[in-house]
Amino acid sequence: MQAMMMGLRRTWMATLLFLAIPTSIWWVWLSWESARQAIAPTLFLTPAIWWWLVGRKRTPGLTRGSLAGAFIAVMTQAVPYLIPIVWQRLARGPGVGEDQLIAMVGVGFYLFVGLGAAVIGSFIGWMTVAIQRRLDRAMAQPIESDSESSQGTALRRAAQARPPRSWPACSRALPSRPGTASSILPISRLPALIPTLSA
Repeated sequence: MQAMMMGLRRTWMATLLFLAIPTSIWWVWLSWESARQAIAPTLFLTPAIWWWLVGRKRTPGLTRGSLAGAFIAVMTQAVPYLIPIVWQRLARGPGVGEDQLIAMVGVGFYLFVGLGAAVIGSFIGWMTVAIQRRLDRAMAQPIESDSESSQGTALRRAAQARPPRSWPACSRALPSRPGTASSILPISRLPALIPTLSA
């Protein structure tokens, strides 16, 4: 379940952008009938390709996003239109005269569409990675601040609960004598000062 949620979080934005932008272009340029033919391939191919090339990487680069976007655009915006033309040519034969000319024009047109789709898809992939980076950074900052706050609270509680430091029982306070810097006498100097103290 966690892997599925991670996959959705890493691919939903790319799927939405590749669905919205090319469909709008097809709709404005030609018609809704032309635009809707690419909806199903986009919904099925974009999450799989994007996850394999970009989404499963921890920190994907912008270049990788651009290449993945170009590949997705060609596979979803040009190939679905080329397959019926190629299939008809294979089923009917090479053809002659007008049929052959129409087939060649159709193939050339959709090759041009594929080139344009690759350029647009490259930009969409670059933009998707850039936005995803910003979102990941924005989501990571509150987590880090909460962690630092909890660590600071734990340190303050530990400092408050620590018992006060006391002097060792083996040391004793003696009156300060001229030439000494402290009145605390270490235990290691006691044998040497016993004659002096007894006198």
